[in-house]
Amino acid sequence: MKILITCESNHPQSMVDQRFGRCQYFGIYNQETEAFTFIENDGINANQGAGIATAQKAIDLQVNAILTGNIGPKAMDVLKAAGISGYVVKEGKVTEAVEQFIAGQLEVITEPSRG
Repeated sequence: MKILITCESNHPQSMVDQRFGRCQYFGIYNQETEAFTFIENDGINANQGAGIATAQKAIDLQVNAILTGNIGPKAMDVLKAAGISGYVVKEGKVTEAVEQFIAGQLEVITEPSRG
Protein backbone atom coordinates (compact mmCIF):
# COMPACT_ATOMS: atom_id res chain seq x y z
CA MET A 1 0.00 0.00 0.00
CA LYS A 2 1.19 3.49 -0.88
CA ILE A 3 0.11 6.35 1.37
CA LEU A 4 0.36 10.03 0.40
CA ILE A 5 0.88 12.45 3.28
CA THR A 6 0.69 16.22 2.79
CA CYS A 7 3.88 17.69 4.28
CA GLU A 8 5.30 21.07 5.22
CA SER A 9 8.84 19.96 4.28
CA ASN A 10 10.59 17.01 2.68
CA HIS A 11 11.47 14.66 5.54
CA PRO A 12 9.65 12.14 7.74
CA GLN A 13 9.82 14.40 10.82
CA SER A 14 8.04 17.19 8.96
CA MET A 15 4.69 18.39 10.21
CA VAL A 16 1.63 17.31 8.25
CA ASP A 17 0.42 20.17 6.05
CA GLN A 18 -3.28 20.74 6.66
CA ARG A 19 -3.81 21.83 3.05
CA PHE A 20 -4.25 19.21 0.37
CA GLY A 21 -4.10 21.15 -2.89
CA ARG A 22 -1.55 23.69 -1.73
CA CYS A 23 0.68 21.58 0.48
CA GLN A 24 4.43 22.13 0.14
CA TYR A 25 5.38 18.48 -0.41
CA PHE A 26 3.93 15.02 -0.81
CA GLY A 27 5.39 12.33 1.37
CA ILE A 28 4.83 8.90 -0.13
CA TYR A 29 5.11 6.03 2.32
CA ASN A 30 5.44 2.57 0.82
CA GLN A 31 4.14 0.08 3.37
CA GLU A 32 5.91 -2.86 1.69
CA THR A 33 9.39 -1.29 1.84
CA GLU A 34 8.67 0.93 4.89
CA ALA A 35 10.38 3.77 3.02
CA PHE A 36 9.47 7.41 2.40
CA THR A 37 9.99 9.42 -0.76
CA PHE A 38 9.19 13.12 -1.06
CA ILE A 39 7.99 15.13 -4.04
CA GLU A 40 7.53 18.89 -4.27
CA ASN A 41 3.93 19.88 -5.02
CA ASP A 42 3.93 21.71 -8.35
CA GLY A 43 0.34 22.86 -7.80
CA ILE A 44 1.13 25.02 -4.78
CA ASN A 45 1.36 28.22 -6.85
CA ALA A 46 -1.54 27.54 -9.21
CA ASN A 47 -3.96 30.43 -9.66
CA GLN A 48 -6.84 27.98 -9.58
CA GLY A 49 -7.42 24.24 -9.69
CA ALA A 50 -4.68 23.31 -7.21
CA GLY A 51 -6.86 20.70 -5.52
CA ILE A 52 -7.82 19.02 -8.78
CA ALA A 53 -4.19 19.00 -9.97
CA THR A 54 -3.05 17.53 -6.65
CA ALA A 55 -5.77 14.87 -6.77
CA GLN A 56 -4.68 13.92 -10.29
CA LYS A 57 -1.06 13.73 -9.10
CA ALA A 58 -2.16 11.34 -6.32
CA ILE A 59 -3.87 9.17 -8.93
CA ASP A 60 -0.77 9.25 -11.14
CA LEU A 61 1.37 8.20 -8.16
CA GLN A 62 -1.00 5.25 -7.63
CA VAL A 63 -1.53 5.91 -3.93
CA ASN A 64 -4.15 4.02 -1.96
CA ALA A 65 -4.85 6.59 0.77
CA ILE A 66 -4.23 10.26 1.57
CA LEU A 67 -3.43 11.65 5.01
CA THR A 68 -4.13 15.38 5.30
CA GLY A 69 -6.12 17.97 7.19
CA ASN A 70 -8.60 19.15 4.59
CA ILE A 71 -9.70 18.29 1.06
CA GLY A 72 -11.82 20.68 -1.02
CA PRO A 73 -14.98 19.65 -2.88
CA LYS A 74 -13.56 19.41 -6.42
CA ALA A 75 -10.49 17.45 -5.31
CA MET A 76 -12.72 15.17 -3.25
CA ASP A 77 -14.86 14.42 -6.31
CA VAL A 78 -11.76 13.45 -8.32
CA LEU A 79 -10.38 11.26 -5.53
CA LYS A 80 -13.73 9.61 -4.88
CA ALA A 81 -14.08 8.74 -8.58
CA ALA A 82 -10.62 7.11 -8.42
CA GLY A 83 -11.50 5.16 -5.26
CA ILE A 84 -8.94 6.95 -3.08
CA SER A 85 -9.96 7.86 0.47
CA GLY A 86 -8.63 10.73 2.53
CA TYR A 87 -8.04 10.52 6.27
CA VAL A 88 -8.06 13.39 8.77
CA VAL A 89 -4.80 14.31 10.47
CA LYS A 90 -5.44 17.18 12.87
CA GLU A 91 -1.76 17.80 13.67
CA GLY A 92 1.52 16.02 14.11
CA LYS A 93 4.52 14.71 12.26
CA VAL A 94 4.41 12.66 9.08
CA THR A 95 5.73 9.56 10.86
CA GLU A 96 3.05 9.90 13.56
CA ALA A 97 0.31 10.20 10.94
CA VAL A 98 1.48 7.03 9.22
CA GLU A 99 1.59 5.15 12.54
CA GLN A 100 -1.94 6.34 13.38
CA PHE A 101 -3.22 5.30 9.94
CA ILE A 102 -1.70 1.82 10.17
CA ALA A 103 -3.20 1.44 13.66
CA GLY A 104 -6.65 2.38 12.29
CA GLN A 105 -6.86 5.54 14.41
CA LEU A 106 -7.64 8.09 11.67
CA GLU A 107 -11.14 8.99 10.50
CA VAL A 108 -12.11 8.91 6.84
CA ILE A 109 -12.83 12.35 5.37
CA THR A 110 -16.49 12.07 4.40
CA GLU A 111 -17.25 15.72 3.62
CA PRO A 112 -15.05 18.21 1.76
CA SER A 113 -13.88 21.33 3.52
CA ARG A 114 -15.28 24.57 2.23
CA GLY A 115 -12.70 26.99 3.49
